[in-house]
Amino acid sequence: MCVVKIVEGDICLVDEEAIDKFYRGVMPNFVSKQGAVNDKLRFYEVQEQDICANDWLRLYTEFALFSFWRYNEDGYESCLPVEIKKIIVETCETHREPRLKLKSSNAIFHINFSAKSCDYKSVVRRTTDGKPGHIVLEINTWKNDQQSST
Repeated sequence: MCVVKIVEGDICLVDEEAIDKFYRGVMPNFVSKQGAVNDKLRFYEVQEQDICANDWLRLYTEFALFSFWRYNEDGYESCLPVEIKKIIVETCETHREPRLKLKSSNAIFHINFSAKSCDYKSVVRRTTDGKPGHIVLEINTWKNDQQSST
């Protein structure tokens, strides 16, 4: 797992106590398709047009691949480009329109993608403490050895 925090010296500028308990602790596992179907208030399957309109989703995906390669730039670059297959957003924030879950301050992105004939799964947890510029990205990525359709 990779944790990226805004830091100054050894002091973390993010107020972790201000982050909702749902988004703290151990990183969640990849969500199953059934989990997403059963709780439509908490999950949103990102549509292709949303992926195209939000370049930061590709950035999250490429960063997930980079963290998988443990910051080995040669290994990472040899796997580019990535192909996003599916993204499911999970958030406790309520929105009238499901696609607005992408804009949630606190969200978990479950990403299926492929790179150089390998399938990967990644969980990217984005949290904020409500202060401008304070963001935490936690990333867990693994190769998908099982040929499943989640």
